[in-house]
Amino acid sequence: HATTIREGYQAMIHCGIIRQCAAVKHMSCELLRSGDKAIVTFRWCYHAEYVNLGETLLFREGRTKGLGRIVEVVDDGYNPMMREAEK
Repeated sequence: HATTIREGYQAMIHCGIIRQCAAVKHMSCELLRSGDKAIVTFRWCYHAEYVNLGETLLFREGRTKGLGRIVEVVDDGYNPMMREAEK
């Protein structure tokens, strides 16, 4: 279904002045549909962003939209500059 959200789903995140695509890395439930609530872990698609706890975020893709707030910031240790230095 077009409005079903599950792991791997990509959407544009709007958070303050930030506008960047992010992918769903993990969810507290298997899938989300209209009216559902969950804790969702996003991973930025292009580069890390500076966000604060409690900030409101909106994600959208086509006609699908979601609203939430940041409850935890996770550093997954990915650093693209380190990969460039290894080459």
